[in-house]
Amino acid sequence: MNESPLAIFTAAAEDLFDMIRTHPSAAKMFVLMENAQHLDSLSEDLKEILTEADKLIKKSILLIEKGQLLGEIKQGNAEALAVAFWCSIQGITQYIALHPETLCPNSRWVISILENREAD
Repeated sequence: MNESPLAIFTAAAEDLFDMIRTHPSAAKMFVLMENAQHLDSLSEDLKEILTEADKLIKKSILLIEKGQLLGEIKQGNAEALAVAFWCSIQGITQYIALHPETLCPNSRWVISILENREAD
């Protein structure tokens, strides 16, 4: 994978927000998946599927560290940056699910959590 780490995060945020703009009910899936993780009666197969969010954060750590070495992602704890990025997206989608009239924010605002402005 030779693509810029920041470009990967940018594409992910843009794709998710585009999906929510096009299919507003998709935001409700984020709420459903988050809440389902806390159900004791959930089968192990479903629990495994729902742990993908944790795996996404773990995979993002390595990508953030690569972006930091390249100077395109700000310095700081890579796990904390991954949590800040993905949880902001999760929170935005949950808010939109509860308030469907809310406009989806510009994906650049979320990318600014990671972006190293000093590189400009």
